[in-house]
Amino acid sequence: MKTFIAFFFPAVLIYFFIAHKPKPSTGELLTESLHNEQYLAFDSLEFDSVFTTEIKNLSAKYINIHKLKAHYAATGNQPILLNKYLVNNAVDTLLNFLKTSGDHGFNPKIFHTYEIEQLINKLRQNEFSTVKESYPIISRLEILSADALVRYASYLKYGAINPKEIFARYFIDVKRADSLFIPNLLNAVNLVDTLSSLQGKSSQYKVLQQRFLSSKNDSIKKVLLINMERLRWVLPDVGKQFIQVNIPDFKLVFFDGKDTLTAMKVCVGGPRDLDYDAQYKVFEKTGDIKDRPENRETPMLFSNIKRLYTNPV
Repeated sequence: MKTFIAFFFPAVLIYFFIAHKPKPSTGELLTESLHNEQYLAFDSLEFDSVFTTEIKNLSAKYINIHKLKAHYAATGNQPILLNKYLVNNAVDTLLNFLKTSGDHGFNPKIFHTYEIEQLINKLRQNEFSTVKESYPIISRLEILSADALVRYASYLKYGAINPKEIFARYFIDVKRADSLFIPNLLNAVNLVDTLSSLQGKSSQYKVLQQRFLSSKNDSIKKVLLINMERLRWVLPDVGKQFIQVNIPDFKLVFFDGKDTLTAMKVCVGGPRDLDYDAQYKVFEKTGDIKDRPENRETPMLFSNIKRLYTNPV
């Protein structure tokens, strides 16, 4: 019993100490990351004011940044990413992923890569006479890094384009980022694992990506890029048995899992007139059915099959 007590109580004390150990402040984390004790004088209230101004200014320039406001306001406008990822150089890993986003067909410039790199270098140079001078740099680096991370992750996980906003005949509900996407992403335990998990995993995507990177023909690269984007869209689950109609190929295939049960040619609609939009505006003005242009484009849709006719007339 004495042995048990001698072992049990120290273990409880250690657990209590670890569980209730206060988290290091932003100033302490920056001091460790940048090897400069100047940051021990970091004032969270003064930084809050600078951060609020910076995120307001950047929101006017980059429309997506306004989505970050609510999350940072709830956390006291403190540098979430830099507090976690500056000390272990994970922020450099983020920058490397952003720089190589061209492998997925994206332009790295849309992820603020140049400015983020410049801000990281300026922060690490430790040439501030007072800690207050670093607040605008820290604020801007935090906001641009968070915006780049959210956009990069969203593009890879759900696609850069919402097809329903582009094609009026697209009737498939593709999944988009929800309200928990930003908090979950910024609070991720391991940034490297998160970024690695976002890379295209399907065999189809990898083949398209390989061809995209090796092709020298701009027209072919554009087609490959479009199909890479289509594979990034999160579509509804088709189940084990499903029918897929390839509209450009005029072909229907009946699948059971990965097995093809049957395939056949099908009839699809035709392309609408080139001046369809102009004709439709005329119809909107006159209201005359004779002025209404024909549109026989086959819609893109996802639906359960409720009826099936065999040998139609």
